[in-house]
Amino acid sequence: MNKKIKKGSKGNKNTSQNKKGNLNDSNKMAITDWFYMTPSEIDAKSIAQLMEVECKASVELWEELNILQIELSNQVTIDFEPMTLNFKDSSDMEFINSQKVRTIFAVYIASGILEDEFKNILKVILNRWEGFLCADSQDFQPVYSLGDL
Repeated sequence: MNKKIKKGSKGNKNTSQNKKGNLNDSNKMAITDWFYMTPSEIDAKSIAQLMEVECKASVELWEELNILQIELSNQVTIDFEPMTLNFKDSSDMEFINSQKVRTIFAVYIASGILEDEFKNILKVILNRWEGFLCADSQDFQPVYSLGDL
């Protein structure tokens, strides 16, 4: 496998936005590093199988690594890489525990834009397993749940 997967980098300051955004804004945010957090216990294979049934996105799965890549019709790629629930900052862990998070994926969006096609894929994922997408930032903002899409 010659694929380089970008690791999540908690604390990355790709954005100065500190409030909940609107995914339908014409001012699309250029954030490449995100987290998908869910109270469900899931793996990349489960997400890949859901994509095959519910969506028409191209999916590549590295099952032994629990890594998933989704390619949108415009060739933008979205990578899901598993993370442990072990953040060093106690306020991060308080946030994770308050949300009853059991699974976290670092999500890298190559374009830095939440494309409409990805929003539809995210709706399918959140509808099945709940949770939310949040930025890899100091305060996890912005945060998007199913109701925000």
